[in-house]
Amino acid sequence: MWLLLAFLSAALLGFYDAFKKQSLKDNAVLPVLFLNTVFSFHLRGFIVHGFTGSYEIYNEISKHGGLVSLSPRAEKTKLFSTLKERGITYPFLTETDTDTGIEEREILKSWNNKLSIIFNRDIEKEVEDTFFSYI
Repeated sequence: MWLLLAFLSAALLGFYDAFKKQSLKDNAVLPVLFLNTVFSFHLRGFIVHGFTGSYEIYNEISKHGGLVSLSPRAEKTKLFSTLKERGITYPFLTETDTDTGIEEREILKSWNNKLSIIFNRDIEKEVEDTFFSYI
């Protein structure tokens, strides 16, 4: 039984490979994938939304070109208390936990104002500058 299944698997794999080669014939898939890989290295990084992890992970994300997005939910985490003690050393973004349109903008403005008071900096301006320099 197992021997029969092994031969069947090999035959199906052979058919798959043959059809794949046939479908890629006279097709620019491989050069496009290669160029995509080469040119994607110029991207600056990534964004971690709603980050609530540790301060150490926050530092690692930032060192590798990533941005951390802090929402009001982050205020209840150990990360936030550590950021209050040590200060925010890397660029970051802010976001809300809601998607309610106008109310969301008010919550975000309130969150930015709260962070500005805590860190004694114009957080809204810093976040805007970070965002536009990042894209």
